[in-house]
Amino acid sequence: MRRDSNHALPLSEAYALLDTGHPQEALVILKGVESKSPELQNAYGVCLMRLGQLDKALTLFQTLVFRNGGVVIPHDVPAVMKTNLATALLLTGNVGGCLEILAEVDDENHPAVVRLRSAIKKWKRTLTFVRRFLLYVLGSSQSGSVAIDFPPGDLMQVTARPEPRRPHKEAA
Repeated sequence: MRRDSNHALPLSEAYALLDTGHPQEALVILKGVESKSPELQNAYGVCLMRLGQLDKALTLFQTLVFRNGGVVIPHDVPAVMKTNLATALLLTGNVGGCLEILAEVDDENHPAVVRLRSAIKKWKRTLTFVRRFLLYVLGSSQSGSVAIDFPPGDLMQVTARPEPRRPHKEAA
């Protein structure tokens, strides 16, 4: 398969592999692409999460969301990158960080936001009275191991490339 700066084909292949539960194979395809587009980096991070390489995924999503080492999320960061960062935070035990990032997603009905909030709600129900009390008193700064019942990470839409314009020939 040809690898060049056009990343749409390899990205589509990687998406198909992720959809069928083959993150390792998808990761291999993504490593071979020269382009480092946001779509590619996001998919790479999803592969890392699904392979259990949570620290690497967390670092990648922090870089994507907090550009140039910033501390404020730029308004143009796609919701899927924010929710992927929130997922990585949740999977590394940082419930508070997950909730803080989810608060930055404009759409409370975004499917990933709903899934993550539901997982946290289920987790809270498993806590002892003392832990729930501490969570209430200390706020969401508590950490914990929250189980999820869905594959971690969401993919972005592949940016379609417009067809090149062809010169219009005038009828004779």
